[in-house]
Amino acid sequence: MKNLLLFSVLLALLPALRAGDLAEAQVPAVIVNHVKQQYPKAGPIKWDFEKDDGVYEAEFRIDGFEHDLEFTPAGERVYSKIEIPVSSLPAAVTAYVTTHHPKAKILGAKHIVKGDRQMYDVGISEGPFWKKKHKNLYLDEQGVVVSK
Repeated sequence: MKNLLLFSVLLALLPALRAGDLAEAQVPAVIVNHVKQQYPKAGPIKWDFEKDDGVYEAEFRIDGFEHDLEFTPAGERVYSKIEIPVSSLPAAVTAYVTTHHPKAKILGAKHIVKGDRQMYDVGISEGPFWKKKHKNLYLDEQGVVVSK
């Protein structure tokens, strides 16, 4: 009986879990065309609409790197977070990490553009193997720490 109740609850919640997913036909053509023209090598694109922010989201991968983009209904890009190779980080960002976290290992990096602000989200791991600490640093192109 408990299993039947649990199954019923999960079945009822399933549509809510996928409520944000959109079919490409539900996304304004100006947004779909922009993404397909700017990112012709994009893998399957997951479309979503964020009601709270009133923006459309496109999520996809290119060569294994994650791309998250947000657009207004009129097609203006307002946010992007793109996973990049660590080797693509600006020298000032890498210098900040090696100077302020000399024993850290850079695990990954993302380039973020929000409005007219650009920053890098750098994931690091530091400390001995039995108590590694993972954290994210947010730096501008000059290697200055910025708020998220």
